Amino acid sequence: PAAPRMLGPEGWVPTAAEAKVAGFVHEVVPHEEHLAFVQKTAEEWIASGRSRTVCRFPRDEALLDELRATNAKESVELATAFLGEKFLNTQYEFAMEKNKPKVAQLFWYLKTTRPLWSLLL
Repeated sequence: PAAPRMLGPEGWVPTAAEAKVAGFVHEVVPHEEHLAFVQKTAEEWIASGRSRTVCRFPRDEALLDELRATNAKESVELATAFLGEKFLNTQYEFAMEKNKPKVAQLFWYLKTTRPLWSLLL
């Protein structure tokens, strides 16, 4: 429910409390207490021998393997999109519209020389 609100036309930006309810964060701490909270938490983790984790789900090697494979696939797709001719050309045109000729020139060079440097990928 939260992701469509954030990514959709509403462009919802949750408050810290809303982010906790949505499951995006584990704790909400007042700004002035943040550093002390983080320090205390880190010291507790070190003392207990706890390793850093991404989430509080039980460790499931099959799930981790699936997440790693998905991450690898999406990384290639993202890099391909950012280095693709369409993206480079769109960035060139956008920079020209914004009257940023130096930035536009960079994207023009990347787009123009792409057949050469793409062989190195």
